[in-house]
Amino acid sequence: MADTDLLVVSRGGVEYKITRGELDAYIKGGYTVVDSMLFNGIDAYLGRTPTVAGNRRTWTFSCWTKRGRLTGSQVMFSASNTDNSQFVDVTINGSNQLELDILDNNSTRTIRHTVAVFRDPSAWYHVVLAVDTTQATATDRIKLYVNNELLTTVAGTGTFPNLNAATQVNANTGSNAIGRRQGSADRYYDAYLSELNLIDGQALEPSAFGKTGAFGEWLPKKYRGTYGTNGFYLEALDSADLGKDTSGNGNNWVNSTTVVQVIDTPTDNFAVMNPLAYSPSMTHSNGNLKLNGTLANWYGSPATIYVDSGKWYWETTITSRGTYSQVGLAEEDWLPNSSPGLQSNAYGYYSFNGNAVRDGTTTAYGATYTTGDVIGITLDYDNGEITYYKNGVSQGVAFTGVTEKLTPASALYGTATHNYNFGQLPFAYAVPTGFKALSTKNLPDATVVPSENFDVILGDGATIKDTAEAVYPTQLSWIKGLGVNNHQLIDSVRGLDNVLQCNTTSTTTTYVTPVGNSVAWNWKAGTEVTNNEGAIATQVSANSEAGFSIVTWTKNGGSGARTIGHGLGGVPQIVFFKEVDDPSNWSTYIGVTGSTTRDYLYLNLVDAQGSDALQWDDTAPTSTEFTYNQTYSFGSGDSDTMLGYFFRSIEGYSKISTYTGNGNANGPFVYTGFRPAYVLAKRTNGEDGWYILDAARNTVNAVNSALFANASGAENTVTDRVDLLSNGFKLRTTSGPNQTGATYIYMAVAEQPFKNTNAR
Repeated sequence: MADTDLLVVSRGGVEYKITRGELDAYIKGGYTVVDSMLFNGIDAYLGRTPTVAGNRRTWTFSCWTKRGRLTGSQVMFSASNTDNSQFVDVTINGSNQLELDILDNNSTRTIRHTVAVFRDPSAWYHVVLAVDTTQATATDRIKLYVNNELLTTVAGTGTFPNLNAATQVNANTGSNAIGRRQGSADRYYDAYLSELNLIDGQALEPSAFGKTGAFGEWLPKKYRGTYGTNGFYLEALDSADLGKDTSGNGNNWVNSTTVVQVIDTPTDNFAVMNPLAYSPSMTHSNGNLKLNGTLANWYGSPATIYVDSGKWYWETTITSRGTYSQVGLAEEDWLPNSSPGLQSNAYGYYSFNGNAVRDGTTTAYGATYTTGDVIGITLDYDNGEITYYKNGVSQGVAFTGVTEKLTPASALYGTATHNYNFGQLPFAYAVPTGFKALSTKNLPDATVVPSENFDVILGDGATIKDTAEAVYPTQLSWIKGLGVNNHQLIDSVRGLDNVLQCNTTSTTTTYVTPVGNSVAWNWKAGTEVTNNEGAIATQVSANSEAGFSIVTWTKNGGSGARTIGHGLGGVPQIVFFKEVDDPSNWSTYIGVTGSTTRDYLYLNLVDAQGSDALQWDDTAPTSTEFTYNQTYSFGSGDSDTMLGYFFRSIEGYSKISTYTGNGNANGPFVYTGFRPAYVLAKRTNGEDGWYILDAARNTVNAVNSALFANASGAENTVTDRVDLLSNGFKLRTTSGPNQTGATYIYMAVAEQPFKNTNAR
């Protein structure tokens, strides 16, 4: 059996796949989290009253969590004495910041919250709180980590605990709770929790509970140390006793009866409904498996995982039908806040008349459905079919010829509630043979490791060029000082001493050392070869697996159409062209949704998209050739050197597409299928700059700092501009790049594929 051959295993009627290589890794010491707990945010919690005291000065709390409802203050872990005069609360506050609130035995109040926000509901966070009040330095007495990163930028009120102060954790003078604030019996947690460890008597770092994976992601590992007197380990393996402590201490917890076992875990992340997809008056709750609202029109929600291959099954239970509820599937450009629900760019099944609808075309289909009914859906890309089931009974094939990338979706109208299950809970009905649950374990493996093909480097201007050039043997390095400084583009084909400035029309110039802090965006290229696939021979350095190539050639005189080979390995979606020997604009080809072979932009200008049949000779590029007009597209020299940087989307690594702004601080969510390291965005239907955002200059959300490819200006900072997320990005500003009704083209490159990432 080869390492890439698949084994199929079943759990509760849900099929999972695992490669032989993954199985071998597991046998050799890999770690799989089997079960987790879902807290509903209403009344679900675990409680415990310690009977003996442990170490109240030194302890560590560690857990993995996946956010549900993103509103209101929610407590994940709490300890309080009987009169609430001493307590410890670990909270996600109403601003989605991680907050620690301690009132110790000295009546010293410590409230510390992160500046970073944690509002990514599509994947898992690892949270570690290490407390050691015996430390001489006050700021060393509390350490907060998320995904193995020490959060040093914190704010809040009060002072740090006094030296040797006793906290309420590990005390025997009160009670503890997981999933709510214990002292006031409120602030219930709407989220998933897994791998809960409390270590009594030690202040540990995250490496005790996790390790770095092949894509740079942070993975859980089994804690192998001692637990101390009041320490515990909750694995949630027994659905009838979720509070069972498996540390060996027997420090068991009591379930409020509403905490439930799920198989959505940090090592197999399941789809949920996405609260970041802007839809007014829609409420997401219960781990984002519940949608409800009282709506005067159709508003909806997509899920968090999109697919375009394989065979998938999920269920929706209609708790309240409303007036015109629909269940179905949506494409990436479906707008959940627009009437009439699951019609345009979507597939729907109407509750009130049983009709099916596809892209606005309605046909008679199946039975009506109402409160209490369970609607199962199969999405079968092997045969291009969508089928709906009512209470386990197939309604027949609803749609054929299905090829689009899709995600589960609902559209609600009136007073309605839908409850989703993607396999993290037991299904109500038998799963049709060959269909899988919608989870990351079942997604295709990434074909590209992002860090091996793209990197963002920060450094001092004096050294950043040398640092950037050392990243890949062949590459494009795009360098910008964070102050006022031209962009400088250097590639291995033209030579590393030859600079072009994308914010000017200038010809090749020499490198100017930026003053102060700088950033370099680096794309790996390939071995330089001569390409004769077009009418004009080109020199090509291509990394076709990662969808990038550097192309140079010499114009051969005259006018009219010319073809060049690009070596990209697929059809280019965005290309930046420059005539090297004559001053000229950076003509930019855009070949994405809604574009035509006449459309163009200029990288060095804020201008709106132009359209002219001569620009690209009104000819679509192919997987081998690109057509341009010899004179119209570029400068006038007959034998000048030309340059093109070619890009195309690669699943799980890069995405070139469009989105539409809404001018709202609750802006559009853009699905990429990976955690972005870099986003370039430009409005096409109006004037605006070329925004450049990255995960290196803002290592936590929100990402506020933008540079502009068309300008030499310093970094521009706007509060809550964008969140970079585990599966895409969300606009959070009322202006650019989110102007009302504006169409934006974007190019995003991954930090990690969605299958192999943490929440950000």
